[in-house]
Amino acid sequence: MAATGAIELIKNPNPFILHGDIAHGYHWYLSVDIRVFQLKAGGTRFAAHVATSGDPHDAALNFITQAITNLNGSPGSATSVFDALPQAEDLSELALSPVDTNGTRVYNFAVARVRYRDITVAHNVRLFFRMWPAQQTNAVYDTTHEYRTLTNTSGQKIPGLGIRGDEIATIPFFATRRVDTSTVSMKTQTDDPNRRLTVNPDPLGGEIDLYYGCWLDINQPGDLLFPSRMVCGVPANLPDGPCRIGVGRRLAASRRFVTRGNRGSRGLSLREPLCRAWR
Repeated sequence: MAATGAIELIKNPNPFILHGDIAHGYHWYLSVDIRVFQLKAGGTRFAAHVATSGDPHDAALNFITQAITNLNGSPGSATSVFDALPQAEDLSELALSPVDTNGTRVYNFAVARVRYRDITVAHNVRLFFRMWPAQQTNAVYDTTHEYRTLTNTSGQKIPGLGIRGDEIATIPFFATRRVDTSTVSMKTQTDDPNRRLTVNPDPLGGEIDLYYGCWLDINQPGDLLFPSRMVCGVPANLPDGPCRIGVGRRLAASRRFVTRGNRGSRGLSLREPLCRAWR
């Protein structure tokens, strides 16, 4: 009698994200470790508050940065607080309008939980957030196209625009302000809140949970962030800027949200505004 089996060898350390909870009615390809939610100005979540005045970019980024800090600083309660966020798409709608019917600002966010169970120290653990413009679950991990990865001017890995030909295929999201690609390259982008320099293993061999997050700035119609196609005024092979953006492209609302490396995804439910402010 003969028997065969496959052995997967994993190089330590190996942080990971869990995929779908089939037993509770969720698709296998939608991660249980990614959540999305919207929050209005004045709202509070994860003991972090969204400002009611000032620059909306500052309000959103200050909130998500503080939320990441609070989740990682309270491991005893973070699991239950994170799991309390709904997984179902219809219960975690995102907004396409920057304000509600009363004129109150509305912000969209994503948070992710990364698990670590090992005996060695992990260094420089980071997570990339991206959106897809189409529904698919079998995308090949290609760092030259949909999963383009850049090295910024500080020597850190950073997600870039995903491209196919001269089309934008995926868009990265951050917990820090986006760089102005009309004047500088995306290779100057940073995202330090989503970077853990050192992760120590649990001394008893248990699981360590790390939390990451980003502002999903898909409902900011006044922000012209990228060119309509990867032409940037002159050469088509410089998608990262600086680009002379005349008639720019707004962030396209998409329905697939993906993380990098040990990947996870979840579908998005987008609520149409009563009066669309998009071109």
